Amino acid sequence: MLKRKYLVLTNNSIYTPRDLAHRLKTIGLEIPPERLFTSALAAARFLQSQRPTGTAFVHRRERADQAIHDTGYVITDINPDYVVLGETKLVQL
Repeated sequence: MLKRKYLVLTNNSIYTPRDLAHRLKTIGLEIPPERLFTSALAAARFLQSQRPTGTAFVHRRERADQAIHDTGYVITDINPDYVVLGETKLVQL
């Protein structure tokens, strides 16, 4: 049997790969966290490629901050190197 490598990409930045794997498991999809790549991970890797150790202000940072912290970044609102906008939800007034 041929085993293929795969990666599941999502533009969802709300959940960490581990949390997302759990959510997918509840609907019958067994996908290990290391096979999930979120937009938060993409943003974190991009920041690291631009400046290996830096600072960032992360707006709506529910889960995006974990990916950014894991690259060695400091999250701050004082003179950050970058500003990262996370997922937001529209609220109708």
